[in-house]
Amino acid sequence: MRVCLAVVLLSLFGDAIGLAVVPHSSANREGPSSALQGGFRAQPLSPRHTPFRHLRGGAPSMNMSPDFGMKVLAPLMGNIIGTSMFLSSVPAVLKARKNNDRGSLNITPFAAQIGNCASWLFYAIHIMNWWIIVPNTLGITIAAFYTVATYRLLKPAEKASVTKTLALYAALFAAVNASLLLGILPLSPQDAYGWMANLCLLFFYAAPLTSLADVVKSKDASSIDPLLAGCGVANGAFWAAYGLAIRDPYVWVLNAVGAVLSTFSSGARLAFGDGGGKAK
Repeated sequence: MRVCLAVVLLSLFGDAIGLAVVPHSSANREGPSSALQGGFRAQPLSPRHTPFRHLRGGAPSMNMSPDFGMKVLAPLMGNIIGTSMFLSSVPAVLKARKNNDRGSLNITPFAAQIGNCASWLFYAIHIMNWWIIVPNTLGITIAAFYTVATYRLLKPAEKASVTKTLALYAALFAAVNASLLLGILPLSPQDAYGWMANLCLLFFYAAPLTSLADVVKSKDASSIDPLLAGCGVANGAFWAAYGLAIRDPYVWVLNAVGAVLSTFSSGARLAFGDGGGKAK
């Protein structure tokens, strides 16, 4: 089973790093396909607006202009907060591995984190946006470590679920890339990877909705970490601001949705607390 897990992880890395940079013969990377008229239109980054331009000097770096704040500070804060959220499970994972007991640690979402970060790597590598490449490279690496380090602590059914999740992501990535290479997908690579990343992010956000519904029903929000919920609000808001600044709906739309969902989680925690001190 570990061999299968390793093969799937290698497949994800190979797809993201290799195929994401292969141009598509029937669509150019400079803009979305004409088949999407009226739909999402991500604006490609011009040399003037490359992600680290302001960090190399120039007038915008000398003052707190809106352009500097939205295109440099916002993604920088998104990187810091997002990476901190990825690293928040390190103590629990190391403790579970040391004690050979996962306790209350939920391990299965790590597979979804791998798939979500890998999907964003496709998009980020294609448009060569380092603000997006760096945190998702860290995210997929950290989640892969979490998964491999705790895999032996899972029950057989949970191991099968993790392997199936990774296999589904790998199959999705392979299908999209094969369709682009064969010219049978009526989208430019930028649009195809953008839609794919948003689809994966949508599934990633949808998972906690069931738990949030249970919180409202039971009026017990003890399962919600208020710090992580607050970080989720800030992280989504910063990335949404950056996406708006570079006029990229693939970046801002679902990150804005994520900020709203995290706001709901924070509100539920404030409203219900730990369930009014229910007996444990």
